[in-house]
Amino acid sequence: MPNGDILYWADSSNWPGGSPLGLFVLDTATGVSKLISTELGGPIDVASDGRIAGGIGPYGLAILDTAGRELWHRETGLRVGTLDFGPQENDLYFCVTLEHGPDAIIGLLHTTLAETTGLETTLFDAGYGHLSPDGSQFVYQGDGDEEQPVAYFRRSLPDGEPELLFRSDYTAGFCINPVHPEWLAVGVRGDGRHQLMGRRILLYNMDTGESVTYEAAPEENCDVSVRCWSPDGRDVLIWVGPYKRGDPIRPLFSEVWVARDVLRGRL
Repeated sequence: MPNGDILYWADSSNWPGGSPLGLFVLDTATGVSKLISTELGGPIDVASDGRIAGGIGPYGLAILDTAGRELWHRETGLRVGTLDFGPQENDLYFCVTLEHGPDAIIGLLHTTLAETTGLETTLFDAGYGHLSPDGSQFVYQGDGDEEQPVAYFRRSLPDGEPELLFRSDYTAGFCINPVHPEWLAVGVRGDGRHQLMGRRILLYNMDTGESVTYEAAPEENCDVSVRCWSPDGRDVLIWVGPYKRGDPIRPLFSEVWVARDVLRGRL
């Protein structure tokens, strides 16, 4: 939501009543959370007016209002990996696997909320990623090299060439700042190469190449995944997975934390 006080998340766990999916809303001011849909699942995106877009069923897309009522539904025939509202917020951009196998092809598709509009391939060969706030660029994760197997790329829409931003050994979620879209927040390994769990946020400026690492682990034994920026572009929402050490480690209940004012002194 525009003020950042309302959080939405989709869970694929089995909840009472046999529901395979759940969309939840949390009011951070009161601490009250509730289930608003047993149909909509991840990935999700929230428009500035509160509408929530997400996957529904194996191959569908839907938009709900803040009470969980369905406003729009379309079957795509393809499983959605990531999605974003377009800058007009009557457009949806979403990533799907167009060809499977060792050389899988991931495409960025587009549709409008008009019932008569079909699916349009905006970018054919990319990776799972996110649209910039103004809709002019697409940032996505792809293959790196043997030393650093993950790479991040940027492409101008509709037909720009891929621009390599950086390579990494391991990442756990990323998002584009909605106010300062040159900045990425990326979840990375705790100690560079050897720590299997993500424990830091890499802040990366796509225009200048500046990068800084933000220590994000709120507990000694936990892993961290980046979820989204706050609407004002100052804070980063992170998913935290605490665990007990052992062989194997024992996962505990997941938590949601906010890393505050991570770009202080850099704007």
